[in-house]
Amino acid sequence: MVREKLKVAVVVVMCFIGTLFANGEQKNMVEEGGVEVVKEHMATSFTTALKGGWDFGDDIMITLPVFYDQLSGNPGKILVVEGEEGCTVYKGKKGLYMEGNFSGFYIRVSPRHSRKGEKYRMKFWAKGEGKISVNLVGFDGVTGKACEIIPKSVNISDRWTEYVMDFEVTKEEVTDIGPAIYVTGKAWVDEIFFGKPE
Repeated sequence: MVREKLKVAVVVVMCFIGTLFANGEQKNMVEEGGVEVVKEHMATSFTTALKGGWDFGDDIMITLPVFYDQLSGNPGKILVVEGEEGCTVYKGKKGLYMEGNFSGFYIRVSPRHSRKGEKYRMKFWAKGEGKISVNLVGFDGVTGKACEIIPKSVNISDRWTEYVMDFEVTKEEVTDIGPAIYVTGKAWVDEIFFGKPE
């Protein structure tokens, strides 16, 4: 009798956990995509980028989102901005401002491991003018070099709008991935999500 009750209890708990996962939010592979958590860098560590024309503002310390990985594309401007919801930020107190001509950076995601057939979704809120591009870059685990680049782009509205882009890894050589985001024009970006689609 006790065993039967225990079996029923285990089944109920497993069903409850399954329901939680089925109805729960998708797991964001971007740490704090809302830009609320930032990291400060000494400007001296960006000397080459600054000489090359990148603009991170006038402060001695360069403030970037915690999910920033490395610069990519043509020199441009990348700033963490503060403001009111619906104005310079979509949600919270901080957002990202980007300006340039195909200027951007790689977004650090975790886990990075991937393989052929894996599907991913990138979502973010943005406003501005011009175009936002996202490349899903696949890396070869043997050479460490990029072996697949899947580009997507959207025209930016002048009002806060959510954009959704879907990707699928197609190359056998891919073992790791990294999304990179670029702007041609200018954009305020917030609430970045990267993960598996529902």
